[in-house]
Amino acid sequence: HFYAVKAESGKVAWTFPVRTETLSLPRVVGGVVYFLNGADIAYALDAKSGKQIWVYNRQTSNTLSIRAGSQPLVVGNQVLIGFSDGFLVSLRVNDGGLIWEKKLSKNERFKDIDASPVADGGSVYVASYDGSTFSIDPANGNINWQFEDGAYVPVTIDSEHLFLSTSTGRVICLDRISGKEVWRYQLKNGIPTQVSTSKGYVTFGESDGALVVLDAQSGKYVGKYEPGHGIQSRP
Repeated sequence: HFYAVKAESGKVAWTFPVRTETLSLPRVVGGVVYFLNGADIAYALDAKSGKQIWVYNRQTSNTLSIRAGSQPLVVGNQVLIGFSDGFLVSLRVNDGGLIWEKKLSKNERFKDIDASPVADGGSVYVASYDGSTFSIDPANGNINWQFEDGAYVPVTIDSEHLFLSTSTGRVICLDRISGKEVWRYQLKNGIPTQVSTSKGYVTFGESDGALVVLDAQSGKYVGKYEPGHGIQSRP
């Protein structure tokens, strides 16, 4: 089930049956809740009542996938969602009808688009799990640039730069407009969480290591904190 809970009291306001787990964050825009369940079915529900507005069933046939999910992104009159078959899909906000779809991963192993799309300056940035990272024009799905490394978490945008935490164990700084690499930091073990930025620093956790701080401009190591068991969430 999908739940709405009153923030002040913790009482359940409504529930909606989805018949499988929900692995991604929901998105609430304009009184509508958008989310994706573990069977690649996207829903739009009325946030107040929980009544279904529309449903989009992708009908994917992948036998092997990462157990995660893309958070929907609302841009104007469209909802952008990544699916486990490697497609980024644009749906109409009002009825869930297909506007366009773009295949971003052709890998034979994990095609999943689990990283939530991020919008900035008229472009949308999204990555497939073990494929590439893309800058896309949301109006038509055309690719502005492609960088040959993938991710399972969203990119982080800071000024003119974009920070990519890859599924291959790297944190990479890219130029937001061109997609060209500025610097990279290689983890010794594990994979990085999504990056957070503050006051000229980049901070992230290692799944099998420490909380790491880098200089945002150069990528040089600044320091770390060892919690003892690795870090799974974005700092």
